[in-house]
Amino acid sequence: MAKSKKEPEDFILRCRFNYNEDAKQKDDFHIDCESAYLHSSYYKKIFDGTLKDTNRRKRFVKITNVESGKSIWRTLRGVPTGALSQGILYVNSDGRSILEGSSSETTKLTIKKSCWLPYYWNTDNTAARVSFKMGFVSLVISIVAFICGFIPH
Repeated sequence: MAKSKKEPEDFILRCRFNYNEDAKQKDDFHIDCESAYLHSSYYKKIFDGTLKDTNRRKRFVKITNVESGKSIWRTLRGVPTGALSQGILYVNSDGRSILEGSSSETTKLTIKKSCWLPYYWNTDNTAARVSFKMGFVSLVISIVAFICGFIPH
């Protein structure tokens, strides 16, 4: 029986790329705080589409540790097919420390599509998160002030 898309899968969490010897590439790739890197075949497995055909807005994901319930929001990025192993999720060290479960090497994670609103509301990038929240609060206050302007005194 095939796994449903909602079932958690086991992933190994890594902070740095460890390229295969076949790829003959250096291990000096910087993993940014806003992205999660996954073998491109997993995108199709999880979302029934190819990563190549999606724009940035469709790459927002929520990654949740099944055991702890802790989540991070990231932009999903694919990596070359021959360069990385399947079953490994590459995130920055902060993301890894949030998602890491028990002392086991693998961690049971669910990866779900998300949209831009929770992504920017919960992002690790402090400047982006604070700017987004301040803009959102300003918008709400402006709408209330606009409505109050039409109320007769």
